[in-house]
Amino acid sequence: MKKFFYLIILVFLLYYTCSDSDNSSDEETKVEVLSPEEIQKKKIEDQFHPWDGSHIKLERYIKKELMKDPESYDHMETGYKVIDDKLYVSIKFRGNNSFGGKVINKVLAICDKENGDVIEIVEVFTD
Repeated sequence: MKKFFYLIILVFLLYYTCSDSDNSSDEETKVEVLSPEEIQKKKIEDQFHPWDGSHIKLERYIKKELMKDPESYDHMETGYKVIDDKLYVSIKFRGNNSFGGKVINKVLAICDKENGDVIEIVEVFTD
């Protein structure tokens, strides 16, 4: 039984070793050239979480600086706009207030377009 197991592993390794080298020689290397606008758009899009769309650094800031109970944070929606070369990000989320009740909050912030750092909290709304 051990010999069969080792044989399967050997075949598996040989297959993937040979297939990787074959593909690299057959395919041409393609380099995509992006315009400055496309580069900026990609930098902005990379600041958002791929699963729920939340702004990663703003969400971290909210949990650390604005919430009484960061463990209760529940992301609802996020949006952004670039106005006058500034990145405005809005996040809507649920969280526990001081009394333990769930409330809906909205935060509007200005974030750095290059790295996503929170520059300024413009407004905090509570529904």
